Amino acid sequence: MAPNLDVPAVAKAYEARGLAKETFYHHLDELLRVRSLAVPGLDWTLLDHMLSSVQSLRLREHFEAFAEGAGLRYRGLIPFLEAAVAAGFFPETALRRTELQPASDGTGDFGRLLRKLGLATKEQIADAADIQARIASEVGVEPAIGCVLRSTAGLSVVDFIRALAVFRGIEGDDLDQLADDVYDATTRRTTMTMRTRTRG
Repeated sequence: MAPNLDVPAVAKAYEARGLAKETFYHHLDELLRVRSLAVPGLDWTLLDHMLSSVQSLRLREHFEAFAEGAGLRYRGLIPFLEAAVAAGFFPETALRRTELQPASDGTGDFGRLLRKLGLATKEQIADAADIQARIASEVGVEPAIGCVLRSTAGLSVVDFIRALAVFRGIEGDDLDQLADDVYDATTRRTTMTMRTRTRG
């Protein structure tokens, strides 16, 4: 049985990081509407949704907020992921570190870069694009393709952050620093952000 996440504690942690309580619960409602679609192969979690929809916070701040709701101490990304895996919040694959295929920085399409890096197949990318379109059509928000692929292609959190770094032309081995640098490079871009669409 999966452990329970203390959602009010997560909301409070996000609020402490500058996200209004009402905004958090709006995103939670969107998450529930996405999950109600019961899209095969999509294990859309609160963390996936928040990473996809809230660009005003550093990646680290998302993980810190999730840690607080999970009753875990945050002492860096890898120790957090290890503790979250041990507690049953994430599968062991969350820590997987894949040998990345050589690729230039990711000018253009993030899905294509994941394919070049050997982290997703052409079919997985096409399926993720279909899921993205369905969610946009039926829920009114367009999730970030990278976060959909993180869920559907079994992309580990570690590889997800490393791929975002390659996409932004950032080098390094320190995952916490990469996560912060990715945020700095991604601010105001759409690789990780969920856009709200007006349904008409």
